[in-house]
Amino acid sequence: MKFCQKLLITLCLFSGVGAATAQDAASRFPFGPIRLVVPFPAGGGTDATARRIANKLKDVWAQPIVVENRAGAGGNLGTQFVFDSAPDGHTLLVTAPAPLTTNRFFYKQMRFIPDNFEPISIVNYVPFVLVVRPNDSRFRTAAEFVAFAKANPGKLSYSTPGMGSIHHLTAEWFERLHGTKVLHVPYKGIAPALNDLAAGHVDFMFSDMSTALRLALGGKLSILASLTTEKVQMLGDVPIASEAGLKELLSDTFTSVVAPPGTPRPILEKLSAAINEAINSPEDKELAAKTGVLTLGTSPERAREVISQDTRRWERVIEAAQIKIAE
Repeated sequence: MKFCQKLLITLCLFSGVGAATAQDAASRFPFGPIRLVVPFPAGGGTDATARRIANKLKDVWAQPIVVENRAGAGGNLGTQFVFDSAPDGHTLLVTAPAPLTTNRFFYKQMRFIPDNFEPISIVNYVPFVLVVRPNDSRFRTAAEFVAFAKANPGKLSYSTPGMGSIHHLTAEWFERLHGTKVLHVPYKGIAPALNDLAAGHVDFMFSDMSTALRLALGGKLSILASLTTEKVQMLGDVPIASEAGLKELLSDTFTSVVAPPGTPRPILEKLSAAINEAINSPEDKELAAKTGVLTLGTSPERAREVISQDTRRWERVIEAAQIKIAE
């Protein structure tokens, strides 16, 4: 949708068509089906989160809530679709960070402006962890791992689901913090990256906790540290970054919900309140905890802060490592 068309819709919502004000529009919202666009394939963690939200909201609002997967270009295709949608609160983006944070540094032809989206909520947060094979006798603790990596530059290899992923950026940050070098082995997706680690083809991985936890509980991987400032209850005695000798190596991912640019503030607030209530129901919090996902639910202002902070954090790593990705 062209800018002038979007501007007209926004002005109508504020000035009122038929004496309606922006607040009136919010009081009537939603007045039709809501589409939750996930810019990644079905079956992943972001998709699962979107479907849990949809199941809750359809009961609250008695409107169809449709999850639509529009994958491609690292999440940019679906993100572009939402950016071009009407700013009336009925088309939203449910996404992992990359389309709003790191993609801008890798894809030079993006036609949307990430900072122009209207954040609604950060609905969950997943810490990253350091994982190795459980039978690797070289390092039974994170401190042993760090010492080995520093003493043996170039000797350790790590897997990731691809160039430019948070997994990759976390390892690049590790190298710079500890003055060492580790070998990057990128895969096409998280499953083969973890499977080859478990099979012994690579030495370690920085992985999101929800994915690693399943293999760790099955005895196929060992979690040596959480890249957090506070203990993660479900990890028991696993040390945090500072305890493990990893310095300030903090890493995580999250799922955010954002609306097209120009969506009126009253609608954003109504969406935020409803979504946050939905994800923090006792049954949803319990289900999320079992999969290594920590539920949040933030204000639109806090969501914007989180996205901005995440962008700046990884921008520094990308620039220092001079990471390039061919489009």
